[in-house]
Amino acid sequence: MIKGPWAKNVDRTEAEDKIKADNASPTNDPEASISGVPPQALEGLSLYEKKCVLINHEIDSNGMGKYQWYIWFLCGFGYFLDLLWAQAFGLVLSPLEQELGFPGNQSGNISVRRTFGVWKQRNR
Repeated sequence: MIKGPWAKNVDRTEAEDKIKADNASPTNDPEASISGVPPQALEGLSLYEKKCVLINHEIDSNGMGKYQWYIWFLCGFGYFLDLLWAQAFGLVLSPLEQELGFPGNQSGNISVRRTFGVWKQRNR
C-alpha cells in the first residue's frame, strides 16, 4: 500500500502484477517500457504513484549488494558510536561532579561545553 497525506491508498501489488505479467510475455518490447516497467502497468496511477512503482522496481532489480551492506553497517556503527558517546558522558557526569567538587547545578554548563566542544571539533 502506498500511503500518505499526498497520495491515495493504492494497492501496490496490482501494479506489480501488471509488471510481472507484461515482462513475462514474449512480445514485450524493451524500448517501449520505462525503466523495465511497461506503460500498461502505469495506467490509471497518479504521478506520485508512477514514481513509486518505478523506484520500487529499480530497487528490487538492483538488490542489496556487498557495497550496500558495507555502507549500511558503517552508517549504523557510526550512529551507535555517536549515541554511545552522549550516554557515556551522562554516566560519567555524576562521578565527575564528586571528583572535581563542583555543585550539581553546574552540570548543565559542563554538558553545554562538551556539546560545543564536539561541535567545534566537527566543524573545523
